[in-house]
Amino acid sequence: MNQIHPQGLPKLLASCLPQDERFFVLQLQSVPTETHPIVTPKAKCESPLTVKVQHFFALFHHEKIVYALEVYVYLTLWFDSDCSAERLIFISKADTTGYCDVKLSFKELTKTLIEYLTSIDPNYYLHRIKPRGRNYVQQPELLTHRTNPIHALRILSKRHRALSYSKPEVPSDFYLSLQFPVKFETAICLFTRPEPQYLFAESSKNPNKHCLNGVQLLNWWLSILDDILCHVFESTSQAKLQIPGESTAQVRRHLDSVQFGNWQVGYVFGKNSSDLAAYTIPLLPDDPKTRFLRQLAEEGRINIVDLETFWIELAERQEFRLSETVSVMGVRGIPSKLSTHVPSSDDVFTAPSKKRFDYIKSYITGEEYDTEEGAFEAFANIRDFFSLRLNRSLQMVVGTMSSIDKEKFKRPVNPEEAHSVTTLVTRKKPKK
Repeated sequence: MNQIHPQGLPKLLASCLPQDERFFVLQLQSVPTETHPIVTPKAKCESPLTVKVQHFFALFHHEKIVYALEVYVYLTLWFDSDCSAERLIFISKADTTGYCDVKLSFKELTKTLIEYLTSIDPNYYLHRIKPRGRNYVQQPELLTHRTNPIHALRILSKRHRALSYSKPEVPSDFYLSLQFPVKFETAICLFTRPEPQYLFAESSKNPNKHCLNGVQLLNWWLSILDDILCHVFESTSQAKLQIPGESTAQVRRHLDSVQFGNWQVGYVFGKNSSDLAAYTIPLLPDDPKTRFLRQLAEEGRINIVDLETFWIELAERQEFRLSETVSVMGVRGIPSKLSTHVPSSDDVFTAPSKKRFDYIKSYITGEEYDTEEGAFEAFANIRDFFSLRLNRSLQMVVGTMSSIDKEKFKRPVNPEEAHSVTTLVTRKKPKK
């Protein structure tokens, strides 16, 4: 395994953005927080320690937001297993506004951001982790959400008399600190379902926005993961594609154009169809598989439904019966290069709390994008918040990708895709 010295985010993004065009980028990160295991452990097994981190990327051009990507990173440490650690990158949402004034490869941009996340050293997240529970009783002079008003006033009065206006240092035992092993498995998973918009409300009303149908969206993400497998993972890695409700032969047709040789029909979580879904399917945010698991728990069937039954019944749910192709895909393996990158404070802003993270994110997701005004407002809100509240500016990126470089990223067109009906092609009425 080779060790690399990853570049910072602005330099990486510059390589996939049009030459001499100026962009601004936001990388928002949540505080690493201890959370429940992503896969429910069996009764007699020790629960692993799991850390959850949320990333939100946004790209701005000509003072308008044009793109955003939301990703969750889960780091799992087992203490009684041969496979001692795993990193799971769950791609939650990616979206465009349609208001970009230059031709931009959002596929290459998305691939670059995911590869950037795989290059980050997991220990970057683990030096200061918010635990699931804290003992506030042992810290009588610390103001917390559990401090009653009378006690809080006494603490503030005491500080005032002592002429101490600075905040007391948070005790080190209020945070966890862990060490990730050098070699670990990395998994990337996502769920594809065509929607008019994912992060930018009403953006589908913009006629310039490219909306993909189910097959196009599946192939778009499939080519991204395939490229990542070829560039980031070892050749022994797994790659799986599942389309609930479709035959194995039909799913294999989508794998005809991939470059990585280990693509198979199936799911990267679980090996045997007889395994219980409850101990195999991960619990992920805003995910239909997780919603179905919770329904099974409410129905009292959680301990009897195996993976084969789970996928059959999942295909019958409303989310999978809207006459659109819906897929689940994922990869799992050992990265071919060591993850050594540590993001600088200039590249990323770590929100001090989940509430602050959602507050900053809402400056973007809270706007309406049926007109360009929403895209302008989102940029102005983020720019002013960083300038006035944080006394810092957004990172500027100047594109370096030439027209020659663009040709390198183009894949051969599948003949079946070239003639498929899309939301962007006018369908002509047959002549009578």
